[in-house]
Amino acid sequence: AASDVYKRQTFQKLKHEARRAEQRSDWARAIDLYQQALDTDEDMADLSLYNRIGDLYMRLGKNEAAVECYERAVERYADHGMHTSAIALCNKILRIAPGRTSVYRQLGGLHARTGLVVEGRSNILAYARHALEEGKPLDAARAVNEFAELTGDEEVRLAFAADLEAAGDASAAADQLRSVY
Repeated sequence: AASDVYKRQTFQKLKHEARRAEQRSDWARAIDLYQQALDTDEDMADLSLYNRIGDLYMRLGKNEAAVECYERAVERYADHGMHTSAIALCNKILRIAPGRTSVYRQLGGLHARTGLVVEGRSNILAYARHALEEGKPLDAARAVNEFAELTGDEEVRLAFAADLEAAGDASAAADQLRSVY
């Protein structure tokens, strides 16, 4: 109990120092302090700090570091059932790094969990198309199948079958169509 109190006090002190560094526009110092706060005890950490750190990396022009931070935030938000916040961060990531293929798959699953099947289908199909272009047809099929099983949405299989046929993979397209029928 005493160590929890100490951790909490340390966490709050580091957050306060980080905010002061932000006010001085000392972004690198603020990032370091926020990261130290997270390191004191990630379980009690304010999840918004991951987003905050990402925003500070953006101010420093370190987009890749920002995206990585946002991705950690997405995982944390999703783990805590905060799907809407995770969706918002995925969209933020795609504005910064539209080629981040895995985010489309995450978005599809998050939308499915929130009951937004049409949005989820759109993102899963975007992921599947990217995966096909990258020569990863099994990853694409796995994502589509997982989404269809999770949501009961067979339209995703029909659309994916059309993509497979257009890509010249009639056999895989037939497998998708068999799953539908």
